[in-house]
Amino acid sequence: MTHVWAEGYDLNDLIRVRVSAWNWVGMSDYSEANEEGALTRTVPLKPAEPFEGEHTNEAQIQVDWVHVTDDDTGRSDILSYILFWDMGDDTAASPMTELANEYKLSHNVSDLTPGPYRFMVRAVNVYGAGEWSDVATIMASYVPDVVPIMNVTLNYPTFDFTWHEPHTGTETIDAYEILIYHPVDTVYIEDKTVCDGADPTTRDNRICQVPVDHLLTEFGYTYGSLPKVMARAHNINGWGDFSSPNLISQDDPDGVTDPDGTLAHLIEGVPTWAPQPYEGASTTFENIHVEWTEIELNRTYPIAYVNETGNSYIVGYVLEWDKATG
Repeated sequence: MTHVWAEGYDLNDLIRVRVSAWNWVGMSDYSEANEEGALTRTVPLKPAEPFEGEHTNEAQIQVDWVHVTDDDTGRSDILSYILFWDMGDDTAASPMTELANEYKLSHNVSDLTPGPYRFMVRAVNVYGAGEWSDVATIMASYVPDVVPIMNVTLNYPTFDFTWHEPHTGTETIDAYEILIYHPVDTVYIEDKTVCDGADPTTRDNRICQVPVDHLLTEFGYTYGSLPKVMARAHNINGWGDFSSPNLISQDDPDGVTDPDGTLAHLIEGVPTWAPQPYEGASTTFENIHVEWTEIELNRTYPIAYVNETGNSYIVGYVLEWDKATG
């Protein structure tokens, strides 16, 4: 058997040969060239760039990559993958330090400080190491932490939904998603017409001012009920978890404070009840004594009674009259 090094071929080219025999008399004619047989092989071709794995956080990076397959293997079994990184040195021209040389598709780098790190990978077969992938920059960071329970404060004629910024995952929070409980449909929904967490003003000030009337007419809340909300934060890595809703007791009619300091108020509004005036006992020919029945807020009353007061204490009455002639 004779081995030759074939040059000038592309991957998967058929190597065609002819053979002639020789003796002391001379050379024979060449054989016909083969129409099938061995195809050229090579080192692996360029793999896809590595990418961030699911267990990446602010102190660890999981680097993942995918197999080279089919002709990209150089038509030879892959023996290992070589992973290089820059050790966090962004002044280096390219990743220069070997992290791994194994047959695997993932590698964890721990004890990191938050920031960018660069990685590249190449495959190895029996003919050698192939071309490097493009360089991938992966951040030692994570999705934002869970948003703390939101504050729900009545500032009539609006409800103020406010929240504190969670741990950002070492990346800038670029949006929030705020869900408001719909008591009729018994689901939490997003209503961007009144609370758009992607709006820069809402996002940066972390406040939504939702009209009380909107909660009454669009969500089906009633006077004396508690608006319930929850939120989550987003950065370049994705969405964090939703906060717990503000499920707080309504024992204190003017607002209650949870042990974690979260404040919530109940829905209030203008009175819906108009008392019917009547003639008082002190009416004379020259003076009219007008009286009416006062209604006081008492949350032990039926809900309709609470609705009549707007779920708030009556602070005064306005009396109008039209003077009769004759």
